[in-house]
Amino acid sequence: GGVDAMIPPADVEALRAAWADRPDCEIVVYPEADHGFLHDPSRPTHRAEPPVPLLGYWSDGSYFVTFNTKEWRRLLCSIEGGEVLLSPVGEVVRSCLQEIPTHHQGVHLGEWVIMPHHVHLILHLRGSNAPLPHIVNIFKGASTRLIRRLADAPDGPIWQASFHDRIIRDERQLWRTERYIRTNPRRWRG
Repeated sequence: GGVDAMIPPADVEALRAAWADRPDCEIVVYPEADHGFLHDPSRPTHRAEPPVPLLGYWSDGSYFVTFNTKEWRRLLCSIEGGEVLLSPVGEVVRSCLQEIPTHHQGVHLGEWVIMPHHVHLILHLRGSNAPLPHIVNIFKGASTRLIRRLADAPDGPIWQASFHDRIIRDERQLWRTERYIRTNPRRWRG
């Protein structure tokens, strides 16, 4: 067991001090990456939200977020000639994505794309009233409820429990991430 939670490098020392009384927890920093990990072996691995209050998830900033359909099922769209053709499920996901800022104060939706079995988006948090994991989980729950109302709704869970995120640290990284998202359908080799 154990949970690995991503930590921005600027927060590693503060987190080490906060967790000093937990010798069973380990903070691992990868010098070649832009983050470290907190490994807590006492926590279950199936949690969708980080089990500890991580610095950075409440912080103002921009985040590149990716989440996948359960078992990588191609429910959301097809791609033909680099163009995204949304399925009815994908239309629900699009609508829910566009609603994120209306449900969360201080959250702005940046570039996004819906792919056959995953979604990429940029979320800008400026004085947000919710941490990033909460925003993603609210989106997943709301979209799942609306998808279940479709006449030909897929069986089983729609989304994987987890998601991947990366803090966007500067304008250059933001530009590269936006370009990656915009060009993702053209690179699809499904």
